[in-house]
Amino acid sequence: MTALALVLLGVGVVGAVLHVRRPVLVVVPVLAAAVAVAAGLLDGDGLRDVVDALAPPLAFLLLSVPMAVLLDRLGAFDAVARRLPARWLAPGLWALGAVTVALVNLDAAVVLLTPLAVAAARRSGLDARGLALQPFLLAALASTLLPVSNLTNLIAEERDPQGPGAFLVHLGLPTVAMVVVGYLLWAVWWRPSVPPGGPVGPPASPPPPRPAAEPAPASGGDDRAATVTAVLVGAALLVGFTVGGAVGVPPWVVVAVVLVGLAVRARAVPVRSVPWTSALAVLALAVLAVAAAARVDIGALLGDGRGPLGTLRIVAVAAVAANLVNNLPAFLAGVPSLPPTEGARWAWLLGVDAGPTVLVSGSLAGLLWLEVVRRSGLALSWRDVARAGLRVGVPALAVGAVVLALTGA
Repeated sequence: MTALALVLLGVGVVGAVLHVRRPVLVVVPVLAAAVAVAAGLLDGDGLRDVVDALAPPLAFLLLSVPMAVLLDRLGAFDAVARRLPARWLAPGLWALGAVTVALVNLDAAVVLLTPLAVAAARRSGLDARGLALQPFLLAALASTLLPVSNLTNLIAEERDPQGPGAFLVHLGLPTVAMVVVGYLLWAVWWRPSVPPGGPVGPPASPPPPRPAAEPAPASGGDDRAATVTAVLVGAALLVGFTVGGAVGVPPWVVVAVVLVGLAVRARAVPVRSVPWTSALAVLALAVLAVAAAARVDIGALLGDGRGPLGTLRIVAVAAVAANLVNNLPAFLAGVPSLPPTEGARWAWLLGVDAGPTVLVSGSLAGLLWLEVVRRSGLALSWRDVARAGLRVGVPALAVGAVVLALTGA
């Protein structure tokens, strides 16, 4: 049964990665998960636990992409982009992205800031591909600071409440280190796109033509209304995620309310933009990962978690697992096998949160980002993501892991 569980997991991972290019291939991980359940690799209680844990984040995924589409139709991103100075565009967007991920939510940051980065790049003549990768990278590197920053953090906090203060104490310095190092590496990599005196890199690709039935973004006299819409939505999400979280309102409910308001304003419901296949892929991978984890000695991979080397080992295993099977399934599968040390919790969170930067399917935020990028018309492939992850994400994570290990986790 162990061999079957691992084979099915491998098939599911391959299908999930390939579905990024061909959405119809989502049927591969879904069928693999169905076989796993039918073969008894995961019982009814285990399946229910997986669905219960992933239902809120998947609801967020399904609602937030249509929200971004409506914001784009109303001209919100173009209106904000017109107000960003080209000279400070790259560091400004990086700082805004880091703050948004840390204080609001990584998924919301990806949905809102990716179209903004693309619009700003096109208006400034910069390479939109480089700026579009910023939200993807920051969704990992800045998502370890607070419980609200990442859905894995929220799940961890629900299971073992320790409060935002504990996150700041243990993961504050590693997060700052990853964000700073990440920007320096990104700036070196995309140096032709962000020169001090203005754009000299390759011109940004033009936006794709809009269908005849789709209204163009607001402009001219509508610019002020579009800007007000962007500000109101940003404020509503910030208040909803912070205050709502304190009183038990889940993030997906906040997004649903904003989505309804935008749909009324735009007089449209973008049903075709709902990322059903991405949600199915994540759910199927979670079933397969939990089923396989029950039959594999993950504890042997993690070690005893003692000392700096033990911390680094846990971070590395978590990062690899997050890239292979998505960070939410990896988190759920690995938590029961963590060594009984306080530092193990923080090392595992650092790895699953900041690790998935090599494979775009490694996190819900990555899948959200890909959906938004596709709709913007940018030619970014999984190879581009892998290069960005290897050149920026992995080295930045390594620095964060060393900081965590040296500060005693």
